[in-house]
Amino acid sequence: MILPEVRITDALSLDGGDYVIRIHGVVRARGNLRPGQILALGDAETLAALTGDPTREPVYDSPACWIPPADQDGAAIAGATVVTPMEVLSTHLMETVKANLPALFTLSAMQRLIQELRGLSDEGRAQTYQRLFDSMIPDKVAPDLLLAVLRLLLAERVSIRNLPLIVEAVYESRSAEPELACDVVRRRLRGQITEQLADAEGRLDVIQLHPGWEAEFVRAEAEAGRQPGALSQPLIQSMTAQLKRTAATLAAGAQPALIVPDHRRRAVRAMAAAAGIGWPVLGIDEVDPAARMRLLGTVET
Repeated sequence: MILPEVRITDALSLDGGDYVIRIHGVVRARGNLRPGQILALGDAETLAALTGDPTREPVYDSPACWIPPADQDGAAIAGATVVTPMEVLSTHLMETVKANLPALFTLSAMQRLIQELRGLSDEGRAQTYQRLFDSMIPDKVAPDLLLAVLRLLLAERVSIRNLPLIVEAVYESRSAEPELACDVVRRRLRGQITEQLADAEGRLDVIQLHPGWEAEFVRAEAEAGRQPGALSQPLIQSMTAQLKRTAATLAAGAQPALIVPDHRRRAVRAMAAAAGIGWPVLGIDEVDPAARMRLLGTVET
């Protein structure tokens, strides 16, 4: 997506060095910088060997310390990662943007993205996109439905760069429900999604659900009067506990994809998010058949 303009203003209400990042007027992040100094990042042992003022890095809340620029080379030799205040602010801004992509992707942002594709320097591609968008929007694909689908994709960090394919998939879904249309789009984008999550060697690390979970979902639906996708509190508590237990068995830094039955994907993703687990959740049909998968574990019942 094309990011909106970033406006920088002074704020006399803030203490020296403090800053806040607002989206649509609402504070979404804050931190403190020391102009003229360097921020050193590292483990406790590395930072303890440096002469500086201990602090917390504002983006990831990790241990850090402010050091004079003259000590920058020594800190790097000692194993610390050194960054300037502007680099800290830029990183914080981009991470805040990533965490708020659906809110930033407004109707005007979508229209601008479509207009950019219509005006590509490659005249042939530009004309192809022009014909596609003119034939689809708004007669066959409602702008508000397309916007809702794109926001759902962005919420799960799925790239929307292939907008023409997304528009076609929304039309093919024949659904006015954004969630159902998005499911069709995700299946059409499965090659892109799989490649995005695979490592440099093209291998996809995965966690799978134990087959016994299907019986738990069916039981919860029965208790709720056979409402598809109904979640009971015991099911939510059990699932979140097992997700956390499985996450604790993985190596530090592992970010596998959680593979689940397609009709359970949205429910499982909601529970994974509630458990504070950031794994991407994929339906079985959303995985490229050609993907090389490595099973890291199973979420037991």
